Amino acid sequence: MAVNHTKSIWEAFVAETKGFTTLNEDIHADVAIIGGGITGISTAYNLSREGKKVVVLEAGRVGMGTTGSSTGNLYIPTGQFHTILSKHGEDVLSDVTLSRAAALTFIEDRINEFGIDCGFQRVSWNYFSPGKKGSKEIENEFEAIKNSGLNISDSPPPGFPFGMSSIVSVDLQAQFNPLQYVKKLAAAIDGGNCRIFENTRVTNIREYDPCYVETTGGIVKADKVVQATHTPKGIYLVHAQMEVYREYAIAARLKENIPVPGIYWALDGKDKYSIRTYSTDAGDYLIVLGDSRKVGHKELTEESFIKVEEFVRKHFNVGEISYLWAAQNYSPADYLPYIGTSPMEANVYIATGFSADGLIYGTAASIIISDLIAGKENAWAKTFDPKRFNPKASATKNDKRKH
Repeated sequence: MAVNHTKSIWEAFVAETKGFTTLNEDIHADVAIIGGGITGISTAYNLSREGKKVVVLEAGRVGMGTTGSSTGNLYIPTGQFHTILSKHGEDVLSDVTLSRAAALTFIEDRINEFGIDCGFQRVSWNYFSPGKKGSKEIENEFEAIKNSGLNISDSPPPGFPFGMSSIVSVDLQAQFNPLQYVKKLAAAIDGGNCRIFENTRVTNIREYDPCYVETTGGIVKADKVVQATHTPKGIYLVHAQMEVYREYAIAARLKENIPVPGIYWALDGKDKYSIRTYSTDAGDYLIVLGDSRKVGHKELTEESFIKVEEFVRKHFNVGEISYLWAAQNYSPADYLPYIGTSPMEANVYIATGFSADGLIYGTAASIIISDLIAGKENAWAKTFDPKRFNPKASATKNDKRKH
């Protein structure tokens, strides 16, 4: 496979933003947030607006972890609404729908508030079978999404670029450059109640009163600690309740016009692919992600990229493969992320188990955790509580990835 860059496309098309210093002293804060991705930066925004003194500790650079390797798709339906409904019931499905809708609104509001130029646009979300035979999974998902109250269609939108036999389509979802968004949001909130530190790795967390967060540059004393780190540091029960997956993405230039902007999820037999477009001043790209594999099983990285490339070439006239990268995610046993107070720790909060959907769930987590720390009631906190116990919902987990 000939490729120009082995990095995410977002790294190539992110505008220069302010850098953040490295911690080199002991400091105190009301809240220490570990992780400078979309979850951590959104939580910092919320809490600093509540008057809390917030410190963000990022081991590398803001946005360059999981956030910067995502597809940049923002959607309320997850491709798992049928499973959530069958395992948890209508009330939980309603909480999932409303919390995700609030997260999408939050992102658009911050873009408008700070004038962030990140290519945000409203598009349709389309989950479909490109073969001649319809898919029972898509039919089930259609009924579950309809049950959630979203406005859906079983017909493709104008300009739909694939042949298809069955589809569920939801209008007014969105896309953006996730790395640009997070970097610009971080730059906008740094200062005053919020201090952001890059290249500051957390080495240990000790929950006292206050908590001690030990880093490579100093100790942060804080009343509360938020672990916004994709998976929490330390030993937690939720680690045993999640499976780890890796997915493979490419960005290609086409010899033809790119499709109409949209979120396209193709269920091709047992394989699922996420397709979207991205337009820049340097040209137009088609982004495709797929071939989800459990981490720890046989690693076939090159073969996985080739498989994704073969899917692209099957449906489009490809000129060149410009970028390729991989994204890792943690999938919870009961299909709901873990958001809230850590089990066995009263002052430490975790946000993990987002599957391949950290942009929306991470933003929703920032709303929930910020409310809990601020002493506000949150209608969705119980649904996502890390201390929940539902063995029936966690049993017989199927491998249904989303992108």
